[in-house]
Amino acid sequence: MTEEIEFADHLPETFYKIVEDPDCPAYDKLSESVKAYLKEAQKALYTNEFIDIKSAEKLATASEYLLGLMPTLSLEDQKYACAAIRYFIESDDEEHDFESIFGFDDDIKVMNHVLDRIGHPEKKIEE
Repeated sequence: MTEEIEFADHLPETFYKIVEDPDCPAYDKLSESVKAYLKEAQKALYTNEFIDIKSAEKLATASEYLLGLMPTLSLEDQKYACAAIRYFIESDDEEHDFESIFGFDDDIKVMNHVLDRIGHPEKKIEE
């Protein structure tokens, strides 16, 4: 019997597609991707001064926090944590991360949802 994925209706559809994908990259690979994505965001500042780099940095920190928790999480929570990280490092999600000052707002919403879901609301990012 497969577990049914619990969807919150206020989150982007892309996130749910990632949650349903059973393949989560190795944690060290995800960590490298988070660091590379943050560097990409910092580089993009040269062509778009309105990128919310502070939010990108907070999302990277939250991603690393989730990666550190992975061995202690249930398989279901690991799936959500992995999906939140993968959603963050996907620039072309609901709101393209590098094209708007609001580009990381959807990523923060997803990350905060997952942090709540796994019982770590104290790590949520202020919106």
